Amino acid sequence: MAQMADEKPAKSQLEQLRLTASSDLPSTPDKRPALEDFDKVVRICVGKEGNAHVFEMHRGVLKFYSGHFHKAILHLDFGRFPIAEQTIVLDQEEVETFRLFQGWAYTRAIDPIEPMTAVKLWVFGHRRAIPLLQNEMIDYLWAKVINRSKLWQHCLVFAYRNTPPGSLLRDFMLTTTVMRSGRPQIFPDTNDGWWTDESLRDAARMLISRPAIWTQNQMESMDQCYWHVHQEGVKCQASVKNLNDSPVVHPNRRPLMVGGQAS
Repeated sequence: MAQMADEKPAKSQLEQLRLTASSDLPSTPDKRPALEDFDKVVRICVGKEGNAHVFEMHRGVLKFYSGHFHKAILHLDFGRFPIAEQTIVLDQEEVETFRLFQGWAYTRAIDPIEPMTAVKLWVFGHRRAIPLLQNEMIDYLWAKVINRSKLWQHCLVFAYRNTPPGSLLRDFMLTTTVMRSGRPQIFPDTNDGWWTDESLRDAARMLISRPAIWTQNQMESMDQCYWHVHQEGVKCQASVKNLNDSPVVHPNRRPLMVGGQAS
């Protein structure tokens, strides 16, 4: 299996790529792939050897959503192998996470998932520069919070293990943990592995500036766009306030059709 070639595109092409990735990636739900984005397919091998799975997706769809895949496909185009033999290799990603991303990219909907799965999809979107996927997962998790569902502390642990300091996901998970719990619940007598020194310090700082327990009205008055990934000056037109508006499929929800594809 041929992987991406080591050669790098010319500097001017990389500069153009950075411009495209920083300014043109969709971050609001009104943006959809155009008909011409459903072009040639590229193979993506996901998972470690022995448990890997090969997916196929349209190059234009991948480039539309993802800065990472935009760059990867550019490397393929300037590689030394025929395009038919080339494969993008993601050996550090989970097969199930990519399967859900693939379905979302074509339908803009995801089968009912657990909060941890949404957190994993957010992290995948962070690593692969897919801001709209990150934003829709925040909307889903926020809808869970508003509907008084528990996100569980293992989601907070995963966020801290897989994102850098200052991450929007860290702040979201910590805020929703702090604002739904009293101080005894936030700082238990025993750690049980849920807290690290870093997350405890962040929680302590947050408690200084925010209420320890937020009312339902206070939570509902917040705009989850605060935790979205947007270009400067871009903001969502409306905030998702309940599960019926989330990107996750629920009973009686019918996907829209865009460009001949389920969306």
